[in-house]
Amino acid sequence: MILIYIAAFILIATGAAGYILSRISLNPKTHDYEESYRSEVEAGKFDDEWFRSLEKEDVYIQSRDGLKLHGLWYPLEGSQKTIILSHGYSYTLYGSVKYMKMFHDRGFNLLLIDHRYHGLSEGKICTMGHREKMDHVGWVNWIENRVGRDTMIGVHGESMGATTALLHGEIDDRIGFIIADCPFQSLRDQFRYRLKVQFKMPAFPLLYAGNFISKIRAGLFYSDVSALNAVNKIKVPVLFIHGSSDVYTTPSNSINLKKAKSGSAFLYLVPGAGHAESYETDPENYRKVVYRFLDNTGV
Repeated sequence: MILIYIAAFILIATGAAGYILSRISLNPKTHDYEESYRSEVEAGKFDDEWFRSLEKEDVYIQSRDGLKLHGLWYPLEGSQKTIILSHGYSYTLYGSVKYMKMFHDRGFNLLLIDHRYHGLSEGKICTMGHREKMDHVGWVNWIENRVGRDTMIGVHGESMGATTALLHGEIDDRIGFIIADCPFQSLRDQFRYRLKVQFKMPAFPLLYAGNFISKIRAGLFYSDVSALNAVNKIKVPVLFIHGSSDVYTTPSNSINLKKAKSGSAFLYLVPGAGHAESYETDPENYRKVVYRFLDNTGV
């Protein structure tokens, strides 16, 4: 009887821990929309006067599952090039503002998006790229309706936004190029790594319990989010960028993704940069690498 109680306790404890892991991944504490803007300005990550001077429009689309998704549209008159800027986990579209001028100076229309569950977009859960990739497809549809089907569309993503961009590239042949800044190669590998370094815990049984509960709550197995499986199906050029000192999503992710990518792929490791800090660590060389990539892809 005691063994039965012990087994029941272990089962319940594992299930509870798995639910907590599921909650952490699907329902992260997100940054306030306006506060994220103030934080970026106070940190000097972009020229606020220039940013405020741009013509902009708040835009909304409806996702395939009925969510109202928010974006900011910055048109450049006469431009037939558009870049989608896709932010990271738990943040807002203001995390992408620092990249805007780099593309604006190259003649791109700019679309900054709030992922579902983030910023001003609706959503009860974050799926780490699984459903977000289809939201990206919806934004491409919006761009084509606004600018025309002849527009060249690229995607720049940071962290979760980078992984989402790669998942998007697998299913949408209208994308002309992808820039993936500090992506994770797969959600399962990322959680296994974070359990080890952040919580000092083994993958078994917590990762498996969280995986099962995430499937129940969101229809999502962690294996469903795998940029490593997606990249060999992406036909367009991809530039991988990663900070060499990133300890949250290690550089090995981009190294492995670059190796797995068939066709045109480039890798830039930024010396000394932490997670999502590559641009602010060395903006001059970041721009040079991006511009060289755009030149090589004919954009």
